[in-house]
Amino acid sequence: MSWLDNVPNPDTGKKGVTEAFQTPGELRDLYTQRLGRPPDEQELKAAFAYQSQELLKEQMLKLTKYKNQIREGATRWTLGGLQDASERGDVAGTLKYKDFTGTQLNELPTTGTILVMHGGI
Repeated sequence: MSWLDNVPNPDTGKKGVTEAFQTPGELRDLYTQRLGRPPDEQELKAAFAYQSQELLKEQMLKLTKYKNQIREGATRWTLGGLQDASERGDVAGTLKYKDFTGTQLNELPTTGTILVMHGGI
């Protein structure tokens, strides 16, 4: 299944085995294009089982990352500001927001990327 790692999803453009196919027909088309033959029944079952395991692994990694952030005291932050009209061609003065997860510290870290904010709303 490693040959599917670089196959993009035609709808989303994302690559990887979890994105490459959603239906048995899509998998059959990929097999025919790449391997010159349709998959047999065992390969179909194995492909969907592998895809399910990869999705589960992806979700477990996200959950682990989230739990580690909570343990470190991370919270969700939203920054907002006025967007320059020349940036997007939109009407001047539209608001633009960006969400991120961060941890409030009382001293500057010695490694990594930091955002220093003073004051509050």
